[in-house]
Amino acid sequence: MAVAGSASEVAAGGAADPALDRLGEALLGGAMALAVGAVVMTLFAAAPALRPGGRGAAATIPRPRLAGPLVTITGGAVITFVSFLGYQGRCREWCGTQAAGRAVWWRVEEAWQWAGQMALASVGLGAAALALVLAARGMRGVRPAVRLAQTAFAVWIVVALVIPLGIELASG
Repeated sequence: MAVAGSASEVAAGGAADPALDRLGEALLGGAMALAVGAVVMTLFAAAPALRPGGRGAAATIPRPRLAGPLVTITGGAVITFVSFLGYQGRCREWCGTQAAGRAVWWRVEEAWQWAGQMALASVGLGAAALALVLAARGMRGVRPAVRLAQTAFAVWIVVALVIPLGIELASG
């Protein structure tokens, strides 16, 4: 727990190991690369000129159903970007008074929760990329991957936005 006025204040969980702090960045970078690769692969797999079996009414292979995975990966890209912006814009030192009488992770730079929230967004983006690839290839497993991505994003929203905002609003 942090003490108001001290120079080296850390969150209740303690200072984060620098390697742990970089883990969130590494997972986020990997998920972003996976998502970009999935979108490029889907463009080639779904393009009428490149799809095997012809195009139009004479096509022997139907177009893949991409609406759900596309919406999920697009929303996931936004959530992941917000996660990264929050990580980059975090406080470099202690940022004000304690919220609700306790030290909170979003007011300090080196808290393991920063890496955790980015890892959670990365899991969601990776699952959304997997769902997009599976849908483009016409394979099974699209729904579970979309549900995993949506669950990860919903948990991220609660952990990284709703809880901190609620505590800040309740503390004044």
